[in-house]
Amino acid sequence: MRWRSGALGERPMAQRSTPTGRQRRLATELRRIREHAAIPVGEAARLLGVDRTMVSNIEAGRTGITNRRFGNSPACTGAPTRL
Repeated sequence: MRWRSGALGERPMAQRSTPTGRQRRLATELRRIREHAAIPVGEAARLLGVDRTMVSNIEAGRTGITNRRFGNSPACTGAPTRL
């Protein structure tokens, strides 16, 4: 499930039936980084505080990822927190 930040806080967003090009590129890059770090989907899910299905949906571009959750991804990939 996707979440949208706004005046009312974070609220769920529906999954896209067809991911945007931008979402597909992000999804591909996130998967590439995770695989390069040799981190299984289950471990990535645990580190991000979501279940495996969410990681799979994010990496397939079916659902987005919030800035807050994305901020946790360096813990999963070992990537620097600032570029």
